[in-house]
Amino acid sequence: LRWLNYLSPNIKRGPFSTDEEDLIIRMQRLLGN
Repeated sequence: LRWLNYLSPNIKRGPFSTDEEDLIIRMQRLLGN
């Protein structure tokens, strides 16, 4: 995919960590969709 060439190499790839999942859930509850 062409856009992959423009992403920062520092972006973490792979599944979310448990801490990241917890943060996403908390923020979704707080802010909604």
